[in-house]
Amino acid sequence: MKQFARFCCSTTHSVVRRRCYSDYQRPSGKRSWVKLAIPASFGVAVGSVSVWSTIRKDKKCIGCGEENVISDWEVLVYKSLPFRWMSRSFGKLTEVHLPTTLRYYIYSLYAFKTGVNKNEIPLELHDYETLMEFFTRALKPGVRPIASCDIVSPADGTMCHCGMVDNFEIEQVKNVRYS
Repeated sequence: MKQFARFCCSTTHSVVRRRCYSDYQRPSGKRSWVKLAIPASFGVAVGSVSVWSTIRKDKKCIGCGEENVISDWEVLVYKSLPFRWMSRSFGKLTEVHLPTTLRYYIYSLYAFKTGVNKNEIPLELHDYETLMEFFTRALKPGVRPIASCDIVSPADGTMCHCGMVDNFEIEQVKNVRYS
């Protein structure tokens, strides 16, 4: 009887009982790092973008007649950033349902950082459950009418350079020439 009591109270017996009489499954180790991966990737993404924008602002020279040339070090840093991982992580982060109390603050910060005009938003900020819903929202009717020109663009944008192609190079973004 003593052996039976020892067996019934042992951890081995509880494991056997769990396997035979329930649908309990031991959590895999995969979930433990996934909980940290999304916040960590968000931090890396925000940090990388912040550093890169600081570097670009330092090099920005508008109207001073100089060409902006990216150094080899900047190219190396840019190439070493894990953009695919950051993009997928940010994509997963945008699908997270946010608590109603935090939505206004998070979307306001996002709108401030990206230059979103809050007057063009048809709903209140707290009505969007995820950042993806906010990002892919419709605009108020009549805010941006389609131009009556022969050629129109389906996206918002500003043409910043127009001219001849010389030496197989074109000026594309922020006065940086690309070949």
